[in-house]
Amino acid sequence: MEDSEINCISIVSNLCKFCQSVERDRLTYKFRENNYEKCERLVEFYVKYSKKAKQAESKLEGEEEDEKLDNGLFTLQTLNFIIGFFLGEIRQDDITKYLNTLFPLYNFEIKALIESLEELSKNVGEDLEIYNEDDILISPKKLINNIILNLNKI
Repeated sequence: MEDSEINCISIVSNLCKFCQSVERDRLTYKFRENNYEKCERLVEFYVKYSKKAKQAESKLEGEEEDEKLDNGLFTLQTLNFIIGFFLGEIRQDDITKYLNTLFPLYNFEIKALIESLEELSKNVGEDLEIYNEDDILISPKKLINNIILNLNKI
């Protein structure tokens, strides 16, 4: 089950990175369907993988970063990117409002999201280009930094 969850999270992350305007609108619509159930599932995954990453962090104190990434940290960073993408890049009022109602229920903090994205930004290369909200090709690092900038305005 966990492997299929990780695969789905990876697929959604790649859709966020590589979809252009029409496809991006369709992706956004999917997160509105059925009373925002995919938004809720996204936050539930965040809670699950946050716990898993924290457990791995305490067990693997002083271990290689790769070991931590293999034990939930990478999936957590991917989830943070997706949530950040919807809050800081897509910026649809209804999705933002719904996610903001979920955050207190799951002890989710924007500050922790920003910190995670800042860490991710440090480790992301610039060898690939993706489309931003204006359908302009940019590096993933620049996209993440734009998301961080927009999240700091919330």
